[in-house]
This record gives sequence, C-alpha cells and structure tokens, in this order.
Amino acid sequence: MSEYKVVEVESRKDLMKFIKFPERLYKDCPQYVPALRSDQVNSLTKVSTLSYCKRRMWMVMDGKKVVGRICGMINPRYNERYDKKRARFGWFDTIDDIEVARLLLGTAEAWAKSEGMTEIHGPLYYNTLGKQGMLVEGFENIPPFNCLYNYPYYNDLVTRLGFVKECDWVQYDVAASQDIPEKTERVANIVMQRYNLHAGSMDKLKKDPEKVRYFFKVYNDSFASSVTSSRLPTRRSRRRPRVRFASSLTRPAPCCWTRTTTSWLSGSPSRPSPRPCRRRRDGFSPSGGYTSSAPCTTTRPAT
Repeated sequence: MSEYKVVEVESRKDLMKFIKFPERLYKDCPQYVPALRSDQVNSLTKVSTLSYCKRRMWMVMDGKKVVGRICGMINPRYNERYDKKRARFGWFDTIDDIEVARLLLGTAEAWAKSEGMTEIHGPLYYNTLGKQGMLVEGFENIPPFNCLYNYPYYNDLVTRLGFVKECDWVQYDVAASQDIPEKTERVANIVMQRYNLHAGSMDKLKKDPEKVRYFFKVYNDSFASSVTSSRLPTRRSRRRPRVRFASSLTRPAPCCWTRTTTSWLSGSPSRPSPRPCRRRRDGFSPSGGYTSSAPCTTTRPAT
C-alpha cells in the first residue's frame, strides 16, 4: 500500500515536476501530444490573468515520484458575471488510483471552501483561452494541439467522487485535402461578391491596435448569449498576446473575412498542426486521422 503525500508547488523545481508529469504519465500513449513547456510556465506564472485570479497548485507524491497534479483557481470576474461562488480546477492528471484522485480534488475543494466558494468545477483554465474539458469519447484519436487528452479512467474517477457532467463540447477534425462541394463553393463566391468580402491577414491585424480591439469585440459579441457557463469575454490585456501567439505558430497567417480594409466581420485562425512535430520531438510516432471527440466539464458542491 503506497503512502501518498500532498505537496504544494512553491519552488521552480516543483513547478517543472508539475509540468513534466504528464509526459511520463502518457509516455506510452500514441494519442498524447505534449504541451509546450515554455507555454505552461507562462500560463502558470506570468499570464496577465493572474493579476486578478487566485491560483494554487498541488502534487501527490509516492515517495519522490509524482503520481498526480492539480491546479485550483478562482476567477472573481466569472463569479461576478454568473452570480456564482465557484472555484475551478485544471491541470488535472493522475494515475489510475481513486485515492490519488481523491487527494487531488479534495485538496482543491478544501482550499475553495476556505476561500468562501460553494462549488468547484472543471477541468478548466482561468478563462476561456486555455485548454479545458475532459475527454469522454474518441480516445483513439489525436486531439487538436490546443485541446486536452486524458485516459478513459479519468471519467470513472471523477464520477466515483461525486462529480456530474456540466456540459458537452464537441470537436471535429476535417481533412483539409478533401474537396469542397461545388454548390458550397458557388454559394460562397456569390456571398463574397454580393457583400464585398475578402480575406484579411492576422499578421496585419496584430500591428493595428484598433483592429485588434475590433476583432475581439466581434469575438466577444459572437459569444454574448452563449449557453456555455464557463465562457468569459476576452479582456484587453489578453488580446495582443493571443494574436501574437497565434501568428507566431502560423505559416501562412490566419485569415478573417472583411468587408473593407477596416471592417472585420469574422475570424477563423487556421494553421498547420504542430502535433506531429511535438510528438516526434518527445519520442512519439506521428499519425493522422479523423478526430471526433466530446470533452466535458464536471461540477460538484464544495462540501
């Protein structure tokens, strides 16, 4: 019987253990795509959201070996917007052991209760701009680079601990090489000509503060009546970094449909997937295929 111990992440050394744990946990999993360590360090220590969010991280240790990790978060802007007293949990990874999962979620829940929260839900990020959800279907597929992957037993663990599904998110991965139906292409051309639409460049967008503000206004407005209860509008401090990050990973640049040179109507960031490169770099063999996955978030009262 292992004697597990909960350790809070406080030092740089602990932080790197926290970040690297999934790489060992999923070493033999062909579907797993490692996260960029530099991006994880930034998200956990430097991101502007931490100026108003509370965040604490813990690991469960079996001797000197990490067997689980979790991050507890409180976003006061979310609670104000939805009139909730909710904490979030994210960066949730564990071996297949109910006691490890119980320690992780119990520790995050106890912290949430000490902060005056009445519920905890996740897996989530501080806001809408990070990796979120727990995979419940499509485990045989490789997830998008900006989405989470987890073993099937995660669902069993959180369910046994009293969590219930809050919502479903569905992802689709469609091969870019497939032909576009002739009718779709014809209708698209008619719409573009009728409304004087053309493709704009994200590289140009990020150089113009006014266009950046308008782009994210369109983004926020399009989700204004969203039923997704974890969704938050993108704040000004997070806009330019996200545009720069998207553009840095993109060749060619993402595009947006525009009516004039200053009027942005919609956006669709598109880029070659870095998944094969990341998997090859970390000792995984690249493969491809159709992806249909259904991540979800779970919630339970903080008791």
